[in-house]
Amino acid sequence: MKLPSSFARVFNRFWQWLISPSLLFVTVMVSFPAFLFQKNLMVLVIEVLVFFLLALTRRGKLRLLPSILMIAGITFFALFSPHGQVLARWGRFSVTTGALEAGLTRGLTLAGMVFLSQLALSPQLHLPGKLGGFVVDMFGLLDRLTKDRLTFKKDKKFVGIKRLMTSLDEHLYQVYWSEVQEGQALEQKQDPEIQLPERTITVQGIVVASLFSGILYFLLFV
Repeated sequence: MKLPSSFARVFNRFWQWLISPSLLFVTVMVSFPAFLFQKNLMVLVIEVLVFFLLALTRRGKLRLLPSILMIAGITFFALFSPHGQVLARWGRFSVTTGALEAGLTRGLTLAGMVFLSQLALSPQLHLPGKLGGFVVDMFGLLDRLTKDRLTFKKDKKFVGIKRLMTSLDEHLYQVYWSEVQEGQALEQKQDPEIQLPERTITVQGIVVASLFSGILYFLLFV
């Protein structure tokens, strides 16, 4: 899903004014436990939708289909461990409330974690120290690896394990060399004596961070 370019520019300026990338990253990391331990399915659905909309407005585009397929797949396989009230039955296969809720909860939790990670990451993110740089690089590479679509088909036919491994190898190779080339270009362009100014933490950023984390932890007890 992709926002129109005019809307994307407006939202981009809004996010730049609203909160600094480093503060948003820390806020999301602090809020992760409140989301992971959420057991109310209705609240979980609302939170995932909100995370998706926030990440979409901040990044301009997101791939929604993989998350939908992930939720559907996890829910489907959870139905093979039935427990609770029976909702429907087809021969020996039955759909139960316990299995359905458990599958949806697991699938939504993973999808929400993906959306939260996409919300927290941005090219402008800079954390202090070697540990901060390592964390930024780790999440940045993860974002690159999951952003592009892998091709597992050839002439509209699914291919075997050999093509699968080749596609993965080509994708890793492409991500690695694009990272190296970008780093070399940045070193050549940037004067080592000049340091880029860091984004300041504003009042509205602190308010937004407090509200975001506070609401998630409050909903944990609903």
